[in-house]
Amino acid sequence: MYLEKQSKASNDNTADSDIAQFQRVDGKELLSSAENFPFRIVHALDVEDLSLVTQLRQKSYGRHLPEFGKYLATPEEDDFDPENIVLLITAKLNDMPLATMRIHTNKNKKPLPLEHTIALPDSLRKSMLAEAVRFSVINGAEGRLPRDALFKAFYLTCSMLKIEWMVICARKPLQKLYYGLTFEDIFPDNEPIPFPHIGDIPHRVLKVRVGDVEKNWNAMNHPLYNFFFETRHPELDRLLEDLRLS
Repeated sequence: MYLEKQSKASNDNTADSDIAQFQRVDGKELLSSAENFPFRIVHALDVEDLSLVTQLRQKSYGRHLPEFGKYLATPEEDDFDPENIVLLITAKLNDMPLATMRIHTNKNKKPLPLEHTIALPDSLRKSMLAEAVRFSVINGAEGRLPRDALFKAFYLTCSMLKIEWMVICARKPLQKLYYGLTFEDIFPDNEPIPFPHIGDIPHRVLKVRVGDVEKNWNAMNHPLYNFFFETRHPELDRLLEDLRLS
């Protein structure tokens, strides 16, 4: 793992006295500044949170897949599986749902959702994997920061869980967004694959190695490098602590 979790005592007297810091294996501290989000990021567990999750899913998917959006209007069985992690971002001002995703892992040899349709290469199936599904973000420019925060939450969660590969299914034209995050095609020579768990819409299957993200983004001067690796977000610190305790 390229990043190691460290604890560093804060010099201030706030309740956040143990600030979660990420350092490179060579000891260089990556985080150099702190920034608060105008929203909360939580592990959605109760009925109220899941109601906001499904509200956003229905709107997000319903813009392109109206019938599938109706199906997502209520929580799914997988939302209640303790092995999965449902993330929810809500505005601090009015609790409006802004972004959500559900993370599945194969830590207990359970197939990922995409594996009910396709067989992954042996090299991946033997690795620790996490798949993000039901990725939904509020429409328009106000969804950009929550989207980036959700990606960072996905990355940090995978790093904490010692996941080797993050995998996703992306429909056209959204695959360009993931290519920009250095995801690569698992089946580059194949046509997009229809997945029943995503409304039978053709998707590309993409992957990125968790341990390569920081060094590759640093080398290419990725526009989100500072956001991911040089800025501490207290809301994400609290999320990771909640996930460790859950």
